[in-house]
Order: sequence, then C-alpha cells, then structure tokens
Amino acid sequence: MEAHGYSRTLANDIVDALHGIETPSDDRSNIACALFAIVHEHHQAIVVLLEGQLYGSAAALLRSIFESYVRGAWVLQCASSKDISGFQKDKWKEGPFEDRLKELEAVDSVAHGGLVHLKTTAWTALNSYTHSGMRAVSRRFFGNDLIPSYAPKEIAEIERLANVFAILAALSIAELSGHTDAMDATKAMAVEFKPQYPL
Repeated sequence: MEAHGYSRTLANDIVDALHGIETPSDDRSNIACALFAIVHEHHQAIVVLLEGQLYGSAAALLRSIFESYVRGAWVLQCASSKDISGFQKDKWKEGPFEDRLKELEAVDSVAHGGLVHLKTTAWTALNSYTHSGMRAVSRRFFGNDLIPSYAPKEIAEIERLANVFAILAALSIAELSGHTDAMDATKAMAVEFKPQYPL
C-alpha cells in the first residue's frame, strides 16, 4: 500500500462505519461523542498533512488527538453529574491530566492501561511538538539547510498514534450506539491495525 494509504483508507472506513448511526442523546453521551468526533477530525487532518509532507503540523496535532480521546472516554466512563455540568461551562475537572488517566485505568485497565504509559513516555515529546519546543525546532533543519527533517520512523510513529486514537474513538462511538454493524466494522479495523504496525 502506498505511503499513508492505510491511514487514508482507515479514515474513510470510519466515516462509512459510523454514518447514520444513532447514539443516546443525554448530555454525557453528547459530550463524549463530540470529543470522539474531534478525534476523527484531527485524524483526517493528520492524514492530509502527512500526504502533503507537512510533518511538523501533523506532529503538533498529536497531543490534541490524545487529549480529545481521553476527555471523551473520561466523560463517558468516569465523570460525575457535577463534572458534566462543569464541562458544559468549560470548566475541566481540577487536578493533573494524569489523574483522569488513572481514573480511566481503574475503570478498565485492559482498555486504558496503555494511556498512562503513553502519558509517561511521550508527554514531553507531544508538548514539544505542540508548543514549538526543541523537538519541533530541531526537525526544521537538514544539516545546515532550513528544511523539514523527519526520519521515516518518526513519521510512521505520528501516523501510528493518530490511527490508534481514531480506532479507539470509533470503537467507543459504535459501542455507545449499540449498532451491531458499526461495532463489527470498528472491531475489524482494530484487528486490521496490528499488521500495519508490527512491533
């Protein structure tokens, strides 16, 4: 498959799998689904940026895609009514972001255990790319020339992380909908994902 072809196909398959399905319309579900939809929009944007070789901008979206997924999952599985009300006033629950990850892990360690690990190992890099830190700056040079310089392995990691969260968000929406075809389609995406990025 051509460069980034899998990610383009995945983005299209997610749209097809979730098109027209209905989810509960309570505040918790609406907020969670909106956050998962943001994940999918960021994922589509990353695919476009990678296709255009705009790797710095693609990397800058990784923290946003991570946070959008975590917020959606946390709202859906952990937030209290008070937390939901606060969120509607744009007041996120106080405390470190890592606390939300630990709460998710406590609810389902199999599904969310990797999020804590990702925060521990990749948070500094995600921040650097998003906030134009040294990781972003150092990749603007190839030798002495001011041109983007991302190693193929780095580009693949940007793509892999974006795809991970796109699939997780799709699985969450499908499960929330209870729509059998959507659940089957998104589970098939998760199964197909592994051969694309062998460890």
